[in-house]
Amino acid sequence: MSSQHEARASTVIWLIATLTSGLAWPQTPQPQTPQPQSPPPNPATAHAAAPIRVSSIAVVDLVKVFDQHPFFKANLAATQQRVREFELHLSEQKAEITRGSRQLNELETDSAQYRQLERELARRVANLRVWTHQRQAQLTREKAEHYYAAYQDIVGAIARVAQRRQIGLVLRVSVATHVPIDVPSLARRINQPVILQENLDITQLVINELRTATALQGPPSSSRHESQPLR
Repeated sequence: MSSQHEARASTVIWLIATLTSGLAWPQTPQPQTPQPQSPPPNPATAHAAAPIRVSSIAVVDLVKVFDQHPFFKANLAATQQRVREFELHLSEQKAEITRGSRQLNELETDSAQYRQLERELARRVANLRVWTHQRQAQLTREKAEHYYAAYQDIVGAIARVAQRRQIGLVLRVSVATHVPIDVPSLARRINQPVILQENLDITQLVINELRTATALQGPPSSSRHESQPLR
């Protein structure tokens, strides 16, 4: 029997046992013990304990908002340019080390020139390995900072739109009309929390709010992450 059938059978057995537990044996009447009455609610704490009432619900397409963020794409493009520069410099360094290795093979192994070039190549390889690790970590962190800064802007815009329109709950949704026919894309579509929404989309309102805030506050002061080329 498969694991799914075993789990289903166990669930059925548990339900039967639960539903019939009170029918197997007659219950002996027990004397009723008076229960202590709870004190009347305190008016001072009654309001604090009351459940939150959601006045309205809305949805927002975060992918579209990220795409329309005034500075996110430009900052991300600048980081991608630095990634390309890093990859080009790394390729040049590897080519120089390869040429040095070929030159090393042409020398006598017991010569002073061979030992000097061997030490130089070992030093350059070690420095390149350390620099590559540091630069990759720096670029990854820089990309994450762009995402986080844009997300903070978007959350603030959503909060302001929700406050003005008395919206108590905002859910993330993807409103893309075309879904690729592949299992991962379909799984993401199925697992999103909102299946149907009618006139609840505030995506464009959030995008407009971001543009308005940018026009009033101006562009953020971006700190460019520089890294000295490896020598």
